[in-house]
Amino acid sequence: MDGYRFLSIRPPRDTSPAHAPCKHLFSGLLATVLLVASPVSTHAQTNWTAAFSNGWFNPLNWSAGVPNAATSANIDTVTPNSTEIRGAGATALNLSVGQNGTGILIIRNGGTLTDIGGFIGNLPGSQGTVTVSDAGSTWTNIGNLVVGGLGTGALTVESGGTVNSFGGVSVGLSTNSSGTVTVTGAGSSLNITAGGGFNIGSFGTGTLTITSGGTVINNTAFTANVGSSAGSLGTVRVAGAGSIWSNSSGVNVGNSGTGTLTLAEGGVATAPTVVIAANAGGTGTLNIGAGAGAPAPAPGTLNTPSVAFGAGAGTINFNHTSTDYVFAPTISGTGTVNVLAGTTRLTAANSYFGATNVNAGTLRAGAVDTFSPNSAVAVASAGTLDLNGFNQTLPSLTNGGLVKMGTSTAPGTVLTTNGYIGIGGTIAMNTFLGADGSPSDRLVINGGTATGNSFLRITNVGGPGAETVANGITVVQAINDGARCLRACRRGARWRL
Repeated sequence: MDGYRFLSIRPPRDTSPAHAPCKHLFSGLLATVLLVASPVSTHAQTNWTAAFSNGWFNPLNWSAGVPNAATSANIDTVTPNSTEIRGAGATALNLSVGQNGTGILIIRNGGTLTDIGGFIGNLPGSQGTVTVSDAGSTWTNIGNLVVGGLGTGALTVESGGTVNSFGGVSVGLSTNSSGTVTVTGAGSSLNITAGGGFNIGSFGTGTLTITSGGTVINNTAFTANVGSSAGSLGTVRVAGAGSIWSNSSGVNVGNSGTGTLTLAEGGVATAPTVVIAANAGGTGTLNIGAGAGAPAPAPGTLNTPSVAFGAGAGTINFNHTSTDYVFAPTISGTGTVNVLAGTTRLTAANSYFGATNVNAGTLRAGAVDTFSPNSAVAVASAGTLDLNGFNQTLPSLTNGGLVKMGTSTAPGTVLTTNGYIGIGGTIAMNTFLGADGSPSDRLVINGGTATGNSFLRITNVGGPGAETVANGITVVQAINDGARCLRACRRGARWRL
């Protein structure tokens, strides 16, 4: 499974509460996940008591003294004080914020914390919250970071804070768990390197939000999973100028669970490959702008050479406000593409199977044959399919809106389809209105049929209006035993096809 690190290692012998997260990870290792902190046979443990103040470095606030590199720490209460680190040098062996109860940790004003493994919302019923705020404030996990292990966990990195993990990150690790990670503000970063993977919704519910210039750098050899396993729910939203999610390996949106990736308002996601609904039973959605039914914002950008629909149920929604948004990756596999708002220009040689629904807004060609020759296209009354002067071939076209060959483009653009169904839509063509055989845009029915009602809107591009005395100017043509050939010689007309 992509994104999982399988280790041939024995479970830890220590069963004390501070090692409960490690025990859980090992218990499902062969069937599942990921991310295992290095086991030790024995270790000391100290618990936050909050008795004196909110200061991490005050020994009176801990049951067995201030944690160190050989001592695991549990933060399970916020009464009478939550926990703060405001200076450099805090350490722990393993740290659980919300081990069994409710814990809050704030790292600010240049505070630093280093541990082996970090766990937020670790056991059932627990609630953990960690905030890393301000430039110079850093939380470094030499091993794994789990946000929402068996409970509910939330991690916020803001105002220039930094979180590092060298063993991988799981957000919403277990069934019924919930994890939320928010990285917001210029200079704020979550960095995942070397030893592990990145799962948002491993078996539970995971959410990653990157806004206002925050960055998440996933520099590992494992594919990141949004909605990793069956029954999981993963959501990623990258929004705002300077907001970046960078992956050195690929991204699965809906690996075997349900996953959604939304890119809006200038947010950027980068990966060498993106797979939507990778495995059978998985459901994946890529939203450029917003999802179906949501108000359209400005779009974000997906920097990848290819987007592939996998064996599950995959969808791409273009729902944004741009008047000429360029989508450059190739789209392959079998899935659904919906155009809901804005103008989207496809520039790659796409080959995907499944429906293309232009419900509103415009789908525009950026080169010859960028509309998939394997995808049946339906244009609704508020939608526009714009060839933009480039020849295209479709298996079928249902037109209840506007199909235009190009705006002020030279006559001669050809749309070829095996079947055309007109449901009151319009085909706009450019024609040199001259003598018989003058150049014109054309709809070509190749071996199929043309049925229903449509309008042809003919625009004269430089023609003198000469008389036609023979076959006129071909604007609708049937070939290879296609249904019929219709011709228009002068102005727009309504044709029954």
